[in-house]
Amino acid sequence: MIETQDNKQTQLSQPQQQQLLSAETRIAPTWPLDQLIAVNPFWGMRDLPFDAVVNKMSALSQVRMLMPVAFYLEQWQQEAISEQALQQSAAHYAVDRSTNALLNWLKKVTAASCHTGIH
Repeated sequence: MIETQDNKQTQLSQPQQQQLLSAETRIAPTWPLDQLIAVNPFWGMRDLPFDAVVNKMSALSQVRMLMPVAFYLEQWQQEAISEQALQQSAAHYAVDRSTNALLNWLKKVTAASCHTGIH
């Protein structure tokens, strides 16, 4: 039961209730308004896997949400990425490669992007 603008109450159908609940989860909370600093533009996609958001944003607005491959290679070289993390990521994407094979791929892609100007 909801109250309308003219103070009447009305019953929503099951599909209307489902649509209302769906819309409610996609709208970022902004109240109290005086405490609102910023709204996350990705709020409506918070239930999606990161890969799905990356693909969607790339397709819809050519937004690049991942760092260039060279960044990840540099992070490895600075020991900010551990071997365990690298292997965990590979396993997540069902890539069965040794650490050396993964690093060689990163180096190869980095070198290719430097030659083509793609970063």
